[in-house]
Amino acid sequence: MATSGRRDFEQGEPSRKKAKAYDQKYLTRWEAYPKYKGWLAASKKGTLYFYCKSCNADCKGGKSEIDRHLASSKHRNSAASLQSTRTLTSMPAVSGQIQLDKSVKEAEIRLAAFITEHNLPFNVMGHLVDVVKAACDDSQIAKNVSCGRTKCTAIVKMFLESRVAKTSVNSAQTEVLSACRRIY
Repeated sequence: MATSGRRDFEQGEPSRKKAKAYDQKYLTRWEAYPKYKGWLAASKKGTLYFYCKSCNADCKGGKSEIDRHLASSKHRNSAASLQSTRTLTSMPAVSGQIQLDKSVKEAEIRLAAFITEHNLPFNVMGHLVDVVKAACDDSQIAKNVSCGRTKCTAIVKMFLESRVAKTSVNSAQTEVLSACRRIY
C-alpha cells in the first residue's frame, strides 16, 4: 500500500487538501429561540464564544456546538439542579417584603399627593404620618411609612420634574392637582 501512495504522488496527482474550517460568531438572536431561552448568553471572552448560565462556563463555537453542549450530560445535570433550586425572590419571606415595600412607597406617594392637592404645608407631613400610624395600628403598611417633610418635598419635586417640565406655575399646579386626583 505504501507503494501505491507513492506512485500517485510521483505521477503528479494533486493531493486532496482539507476544507478550511470557519469559526461561527455568536449571534444574540439565538437567545430568543425557545430551546436556548434562559441559559444562553454572549460570552465576555469574545464573539466566537457563548456563555452557558446553567454550567457557568464559556464555550467556543457556533450553533452546532451550542446544540452539542445542550445535549451534554454536564449541561443536563446542571440545568436539572437549577430547576429544583428556588430563587431568592420566589421565597415567601422575600416576595412578601418586596410587596410590602412597594405598598409603602405607594402610600407615601399618596400622602404627598394629598398634601399637594389640599395645598397644605410640608411640615404637616410629619404629624399626618403619626396620625395614620395611630389610626391604623394593625396595618403593616402604615407601620412602615416614614415620610417627613423632606421626603414629601422630594416626592413632589420629582413628580413635578417628570410630569411638568418647562410649563408655567399655574398650569403646573393644575397638572399636579389633576394627577393627584387620578391617583385617588
